[in-house]
Amino acid sequence: MYADATIAFPVLCLYALGMENPRKPKRLYKKLGKYYDELSEMYFNKKKLNKP
Repeated sequence: MYADATIAFPVLCLYALGMENPRKPKRLYKKLGKYYDELSEMYFNKKKLNKP
């Protein structure tokens, strides 16, 4: 099939999105503080272990 990308791509995207069930939102922004604390704790603990 020969088609212009400005027409074919949106049609294919709508088809792909229409075939899948909607997913539950992860709401990662609400968990940002917890993730930041875990990441900084892992970083600083690793940094302390690598010091001579």
